[in-house]
Amino acid sequence: MNPFQDNNIEDRILRVFCDVKPLKNSLASLCDHSGWRIYSLCSLPMFTMTDSNFDPVPLTVLEQESSKDHCFYRFQIRSDLFWNDGSQITGFDYKRGIEHLCSDPSHRFRSIFLDVDGYKELSSGSEKSLRGLKAGKDWVSFQLRNANILFPMLLTFPGASPRHAKHPELMPGAYTVTEVSHQSLKLRLQEPFFGHTKQANIIEFDFSLPQSDPYGLERWRAGKVHETWDCYFPYEKTADFESLPEFNQSNPGIYVTLKPQLCGQKISAGIIKKLNMILDRDAICHHLCSDVRSFYGFSSDKKYTLNDLETTRETLIIAWEDFIPNKDLVKCIQKQAKKSGIDVELRKVNYGEHCKDAHLKLTLIHQSFPDPLLFYRGELTDPSFCDRSSSIWLNYAKIFTQYQRSGREIRKDQGRVMDIILQEQGRFIPIVSLPGYLLRSQLIEKNEYSPGKPWRWA
Repeated sequence: MNPFQDNNIEDRILRVFCDVKPLKNSLASLCDHSGWRIYSLCSLPMFTMTDSNFDPVPLTVLEQESSKDHCFYRFQIRSDLFWNDGSQITGFDYKRGIEHLCSDPSHRFRSIFLDVDGYKELSSGSEKSLRGLKAGKDWVSFQLRNANILFPMLLTFPGASPRHAKHPELMPGAYTVTEVSHQSLKLRLQEPFFGHTKQANIIEFDFSLPQSDPYGLERWRAGKVHETWDCYFPYEKTADFESLPEFNQSNPGIYVTLKPQLCGQKISAGIIKKLNMILDRDAICHHLCSDVRSFYGFSSDKKYTLNDLETTRETLIIAWEDFIPNKDLVKCIQKQAKKSGIDVELRKVNYGEHCKDAHLKLTLIHQSFPDPLLFYRGELTDPSFCDRSSSIWLNYAKIFTQYQRSGREIRKDQGRVMDIILQEQGRFIPIVSLPGYLLRSQLIEKNEYSPGKPWRWA
């Protein structure tokens, strides 16, 4: 049956093609971009951010107050929030959810609450609760060890959702997961969020990747999906669709980097400097497509001389995941590196796999808020980043502290400085910035992956 011809909105399934399934099917264990987006629809954090608004917007907060030094925050929680079993969502539920996140050693983002008093003790297991987090039936408060003007931004993280006391599997947001398989995931609207005739009651994400249709484009043509994922299309594919009203370009796109942290083999900072310098980003952009306007090569501001670089012949192993255009990217890197005395072996790995045999891994990062804040904080707390007493780490920590206390425009410059420090220390090598494209049927609205907001038909 063609879903585009089904006039019963309540039973109609809104279908989305997604090129990669979440690594973990749990709101409490988000660790990748797909999981972040899909499970945000099942979440209910205190604040939210949308693609069109880069400031935290209260979602379940009625009133908020903070101290002048930004070390204390108190939030009053709405009283009209309910679990799907009919019980009320309280401040205690938020406290329980955040403490569960902080106490999970496998959770990728738990360090976002590093500033809360008692985080170190809870994360190490020496205490059972977060000392600086207090709660009542309709309020939650945080005592921080360091000033953080951006703290409400951290509370937009979908994983910082309330957790049910008796049934932790219950999801607090607009949707709950009803079916999970290797090729699909289905969400159903929860009763507390009913109320609009055009709401999408069922959303199904299609993860199947047949060789004949790796982008979901043919399924979109045939009316089998209403929206495609915001992924990179080769230019010849994009050109077929860019004149259509359903064609959309996501902003700000996808950053491609090489990172050593995801691999098991050590690599010297000198070799990373050399590779960072010799890569010709413009040539890579030209190779990927004939229309270079959509691509932006970037590298560190500091220019190295040949005397700064290690001249010994090196062999590197670069891991890559089998998504377009990764194969073309790593082959370009391999060819350019060889001209400068670096032999590159390529190793194809599964999505999200930690490659013990590789030195670097090609990664695609969606640069949407609050990802930059989490990225910079993650580097600050990573034990492999310098000595805590070194001048480099202290300088980075100082800039990050300023970053947390600054307005949006100033943060751009501070982020740029931190990027340069991280490149100098061999934390990552920027390659190019890719545009993200998606197709959206005119039968649905421009829906965002935003907590507490049901998707709607047009």
